[in-house]
Amino acid sequence: MVYHVRITKKSDKWNDCLEFDLSRDELLKKIIEPYHKGKKFICSGEVIDPFDIDKIKINETLEKSSVLIPKIKAKRRQSTTATPISDEWYVTEEGKDVTSKFIKYPPKRKGKSKKSNKKINIRAIIILVISSSVILGSLYFFTGKIDTDGFFASLTLSLTIATSFSNSIFKG
Repeated sequence: MVYHVRITKKSDKWNDCLEFDLSRDELLKKIIEPYHKGKKFICSGEVIDPFDIDKIKINETLEKSSVLIPKIKAKRRQSTTATPISDEWYVTEEGKDVTSKFIKYPPKRKGKSKKSNKKINIRAIIILVISSSVILGSLYFFTGKIDTDGFFASLTLSLTIATSFSNSIFKG
Protein backbone atom coordinates (compact mmCIF):
# COMPACT_ATOMS: atom_id res chain seq x y z
CA MET A 1 0.00 0.00 0.00
CA VAL A 2 1.12 3.52 -0.80
CA TYR A 3 -0.43 6.81 0.26
CA HIS A 4 -1.02 9.97 -1.72
CA VAL A 5 -1.84 13.35 -0.16
CA ARG A 6 -3.56 16.45 -1.50
CA ILE A 7 -3.52 19.62 0.60
CA THR A 8 -5.63 22.66 -0.23
CA LYS A 9 -4.53 25.84 1.52
CA LYS A 10 -6.83 28.61 2.67
CA SER A 11 -4.43 31.19 1.26
CA ASP A 12 -4.17 29.54 -2.18
CA LYS A 13 -7.13 27.32 -3.03
CA TRP A 14 -6.14 27.01 -6.70
CA ASN A 15 -2.76 25.32 -6.23
CA ASP A 16 -2.97 22.12 -4.24
CA CYS A 17 0.16 20.58 -2.76
CA LEU A 18 0.52 16.95 -3.80
CA GLU A 19 2.64 14.24 -2.23
CA PHE A 20 2.80 10.75 -3.75
CA ASP A 21 3.95 7.24 -2.95
CA LEU A 22 4.44 7.60 0.78
CA SER A 23 4.74 4.59 3.04
CA ARG A 24 2.62 4.64 6.20
CA ASP A 25 5.68 5.64 8.27
CA GLU A 26 6.61 8.42 5.85
CA LEU A 27 3.04 9.72 5.87
CA LEU A 28 2.97 9.79 9.66
CA LYS A 29 6.41 11.39 10.08
CA LYS A 30 6.30 13.90 7.20
CA ILE A 31 2.68 15.08 7.38
CA ILE A 32 0.38 13.67 10.06
CA GLU A 33 2.54 14.14 13.17
CA PRO A 34 3.63 17.71 12.38
CA TYR A 35 0.06 18.59 11.37
CA HIS A 36 -1.43 17.36 14.67
CA LYS A 37 1.33 19.10 16.67
CA GLY A 38 0.65 22.39 14.88
CA LYS A 39 4.12 22.43 13.29
CA LYS A 40 5.00 23.41 9.74
CA PHE A 41 5.97 20.64 7.32
CA ILE A 42 7.02 20.17 3.71
CA CYS A 43 4.67 18.98 0.97
CA SER A 44 5.92 18.87 -2.64
CA GLY A 45 8.78 21.19 -1.74
CA GLU A 46 6.56 23.80 -0.13
CA VAL A 47 6.43 24.75 3.54
CA ILE A 48 2.89 24.15 4.81
CA ASP A 49 1.48 25.92 7.86
CA PRO A 50 -1.08 23.53 9.39
CA PHE A 51 -3.30 26.49 10.32
CA ASP A 52 -3.46 27.53 6.64
CA ILE A 53 -4.89 24.17 5.56
CA ASP A 54 -8.42 24.22 4.22
CA LYS A 55 -8.57 20.53 3.33
CA ILE A 56 -6.42 17.40 3.47
CA LYS A 57 -7.21 14.34 1.41
CA ILE A 58 -5.30 11.10 1.88
CA ASN A 59 -5.86 8.09 -0.32
CA GLU A 60 -4.40 4.62 -0.33
CA THR A 61 -3.63 2.63 -3.48
CA LEU A 62 -1.96 -0.65 -4.31
CA GLU A 63 -0.05 0.97 -7.16
CA LYS A 64 2.49 3.79 -7.16
CA SER A 65 1.79 7.04 -8.97
CA SER A 66 4.19 6.05 -11.77
CA VAL A 67 1.78 3.20 -12.62
CA LEU A 68 -1.41 5.21 -12.03
CA ILE A 69 -0.53 8.29 -14.12
CA PRO A 70 -0.40 6.46 -17.51
CA LYS A 71 -3.79 4.88 -16.70
CA ILE A 72 -5.21 8.27 -15.73
CA LYS A 73 -3.87 9.84 -18.95
CA ALA A 74 -5.47 7.11 -21.06
CA LYS A 75 -8.80 7.48 -19.23
CA ARG A 76 -8.73 11.28 -19.64
CA ARG A 77 -7.92 11.04 -23.36
CA GLN A 78 -11.07 8.97 -23.83
CA SER A 79 -13.18 11.47 -21.92
CA THR A 80 -15.14 14.15 -23.76
CA THR A 81 -14.60 16.60 -20.90
CA ALA A 82 -11.38 18.58 -20.82
CA THR A 83 -10.19 20.13 -17.57
CA PRO A 84 -7.11 22.18 -16.66
CA ILE A 85 -6.44 19.83 -13.73
CA SER A 86 -3.18 17.89 -13.96
CA ASP A 87 -2.99 14.12 -14.33
CA GLU A 88 -1.00 14.05 -11.09
CA TRP A 89 -3.89 15.65 -9.21
CA TYR A 90 -6.11 12.74 -10.22
CA VAL A 91 -3.75 10.32 -8.46
CA THR A 92 -5.26 11.64 -5.23
CA GLU A 93 -8.69 10.53 -6.48
CA GLU A 94 -7.65 6.91 -7.05
CA GLY A 95 -7.95 4.09 -4.52
CA LYS A 96 -9.56 4.39 -1.12
CA ASP A 97 -10.03 7.66 0.79
CA VAL A 98 -8.43 7.10 4.22
CA THR A 99 -8.27 10.70 5.42
CA SER A 100 -10.41 10.09 8.52
CA LYS A 101 -8.17 7.19 9.49
CA PHE A 102 -5.24 9.61 9.95
CA ILE A 103 -6.71 13.06 10.60
CA LYS A 104 -8.45 12.70 13.95
CA TYR A 105 -8.43 16.30 15.22
CA PRO A 106 -7.32 19.78 14.13
CA PRO A 107 -3.76 20.95 14.76
CA LYS A 108 -2.89 22.04 18.29
CA ARG A 109 -2.17 25.72 18.80
CA LYS A 110 1.06 26.65 20.51
CA GLY A 111 1.33 29.35 23.12
CA LYS A 112 -1.96 30.58 24.51
CA SER A 113 -3.79 28.11 26.65
CA LYS A 114 -6.92 28.39 28.72
CA LYS A 115 -4.75 29.02 31.77
CA SER A 116 -3.17 32.12 30.19
CA ASN A 117 -6.66 33.49 29.43
CA LYS A 118 -7.55 32.80 33.06
CA LYS A 119 -4.56 34.87 34.19
CA ILE A 120 -5.75 37.84 32.17
CA ASN A 121 -9.17 37.69 33.83
CA ILE A 122 -7.66 37.29 37.31
CA ARG A 123 -5.34 40.25 36.74
CA ALA A 124 -8.36 42.30 35.72
CA ILE A 125 -10.10 41.30 38.95
CA ILE A 126 -7.05 42.21 41.03
CA ILE A 127 -6.77 45.61 39.33
CA LEU A 128 -10.47 46.19 39.92
CA VAL A 129 -10.16 45.33 43.65
CA ILE A 130 -7.12 47.57 44.14
CA SER A 131 -8.63 50.46 42.14
CA SER A 132 -11.92 50.36 43.97
CA SER A 133 -10.09 50.21 47.32
CA VAL A 134 -8.01 53.25 46.44
CA ILE A 135 -11.07 55.17 45.26
CA LEU A 136 -13.14 54.18 48.27
CA GLY A 137 -10.28 54.96 50.66
CA SER A 138 -9.68 58.31 48.94
CA LEU A 139 -13.35 59.25 49.24
CA TYR A 140 -13.39 58.47 52.96
CA PHE A 141 -10.09 60.28 53.49
CA PHE A 142 -11.04 63.46 51.62
CA THR A 143 -14.52 63.65 53.13
CA GLY A 144 -12.94 63.46 56.54
CA LYS A 145 -14.60 60.19 57.53
CA ILE A 146 -11.26 58.38 57.74
CA ASP A 147 -7.80 59.55 58.74
CA THR A 148 -4.45 58.82 57.10
CA ASP A 149 -3.91 55.67 59.14
CA GLY A 150 -7.35 54.34 58.21
CA PHE A 151 -6.72 55.07 54.52
CA PHE A 152 -3.44 53.15 54.49
CA ALA A 153 -4.97 50.36 56.57
CA SER A 154 -7.78 49.90 54.02
CA LEU A 155 -5.26 50.01 51.15
CA THR A 156 -3.04 47.41 52.88
CA LEU A 157 -6.03 45.19 53.56
CA SER A 158 -7.14 45.41 49.91
CA LEU A 159 -3.65 44.55 48.68
CA THR A 160 -3.43 41.61 51.08
CA ILE A 161 -6.79 40.25 49.92
CA ALA A 162 -5.88 40.69 46.25
CA THR A 163 -2.47 39.03 46.75
CA SER A 164 -3.85 36.03 48.66
CA PHE A 165 -6.63 35.70 46.09
CA SER A 166 -4.17 35.72 43.17
CA ASN A 167 -1.79 33.31 44.91
CA SER A 168 -4.56 30.80 45.57
CA ILE A 169 -5.72 30.97 41.94
CA PHE A 170 -2.25 30.74 40.35
CA LYS A 171 -1.21 27.81 42.55
CA GLY A 172 -4.47 25.92 41.89
